Amino acid sequence: MARTPARGLVSLALALIAIGAIGLAVYGCKRPATEPAPEPPTEPTPPAAATQTYEHIRGRIAKMPAPPAQDFQIHHEAIPGFVNREGKIVGMNEMTMPFPQAEGVSLEGFAAGDAVEFDFDVDWSRSGLPHRLTRITKLPEDAVLSFEQTGDGGN
Repeated sequence: MARTPARGLVSLALALIAIGAIGLAVYGCKRPATEPAPEPPTEPTPPAAATQTYEHIRGRIAKMPAPPAQDFQIHHEAIPGFVNREGKIVGMNEMTMPFPQAEGVSLEGFAAGDAVEFDFDVDWSRSGLPHRLTRITKLPEDAVLSFEQTGDGGN
């Protein structure tokens, strides 16, 4: 069978394409020594555990509830290890915030201005406020509390 010029051009074009592809593959596999290896992809932050517990937090009672309201508030010290909804440690600056009481927690004998130590839990799946006061005790009247900012507090 005789070779036609068109068939020769097609063969030449295919040969050039193959050589170009091999050249690109070899060049692409070589990384200059100064180029750092790519970073592995970061894993998304896992969601926070169902419930986190914070213990021995100190503060001062800012507001006592007047029945039937449940507006109990504590001005608490900073909580550096506070974990947000996404499971990231963001900390929490000192602030005044409401604390609904868990079942069995009594505020009897407490008054606005009392220095206290308390525990609370956070359940991000809870409807309404995710946190609940789980324990509270009075500190001595001369207890010194620190209401200083510790950073961005997760903001």
